[in-house]
Amino acid sequence: MVRRPQIINPSLEEDNSGSSLYLPIDTSSGWARLDKVAERYGELFDPLYDEVERLWGRGAEATLRGERAVLQILQPFAATYDTGGVERSIEEVESSGEISAYLKASIKAQIILLNREPARNRVAKYPNVPR
Repeated sequence: MVRRPQIINPSLEEDNSGSSLYLPIDTSSGWARLDKVAERYGELFDPLYDEVERLWGRGAEATLRGERAVLQILQPFAATYDTGGVERSIEEVESSGEISAYLKASIKAQIILLNREPARNRVAKYPNVPR
């Protein structure tokens, strides 16, 4: 299975775990709290990682795409901290009992988006797409 991404890493240098996604942010920020949620509900992410591995194997692109999917799933909750609490927080969604439903729906949406060829094949196949 593709390794669960480490969302928070204060270093911009590659660590020994092989993680390739680094957000240079303070670990007291909202993203650090979201990383804890991703860890707590990790088993819900298994179908996502299984799909990444099925489609692309275990290479660097698979790891990056899995990390991007997790960030896209959690990103709406980062808005809580950016908007001074106007948007719902992850804690609020957890306490209302809606977190599993949200994560399952978001993971399903990411799996739909993942159902494509790896990037190197798509770039060769669609050279006229604006970049």
